Amino acid sequence: MNDWSHDIYMMHQKFGVKKWFDDNKHNKELMQKYLKFRLSMCQEEMAETIEAFECKDPEEIVDGLIDLCVFAIGTLDVFGVDPTVAWDKVYLANMSKNPGVKEG
Repeated sequence: MNDWSHDIYMMHQKFGVKKWFDDNKHNKELMQKYLKFRLSMCQEEMAETIEAFECKDPEEIVDGLIDLCVFAIGTLDVFGVDPTVAWDKVYLANMSKNPGVKEG
């Protein structure tokens, strides 16, 4: 499996994420809560990754970083952002910067 975007799509299908989102997307209050939940899961995965680092556990560091990617990319996907397009846009913006130069 080399298509992470498709893998996340398949996870969302398996666990009913996309259907739940589509059924509830017009409820702005619920969507705010859902986005907050997704972001808190990203924070939790980052905290677990830091803990794995402090415990010098390389396997758990990798696991945590991948889980962080899954939640971050999955959040983009479920909210209708094409993660591949977003990646390309951010990548190009980052590549246009010069090392060591912070632009305003």
